[in-house]
Amino acid sequence: MTSFMDEEIKSKLQFSLCRQKFEEMIGYIQPNIISDGVLSLLNEIKPQIRNLSNITNSDKLIQKISFFNKNYLG
Repeated sequence: MTSFMDEEIKSKLQFSLCRQKFEEMIGYIQPNIISDGVLSLLNEIKPQIRNLSNITNSDKLIQKISFFNKNYLG
């Protein structure tokens, strides 16, 4: 779900087929997510899929994901 934070993957998301496959992947994992925090993050990511290739490290979404990873997954 947060693989777009990797620069190589982020770069590929500028192409429509890659974005489409990323959206498809999210569609497959969403029904299996039971954590409200992860679902909330996913709901913030989904509308921004078209812009993920241009997202910067200072973006609020990236900061939220980093906080989540550090405090809940790390």
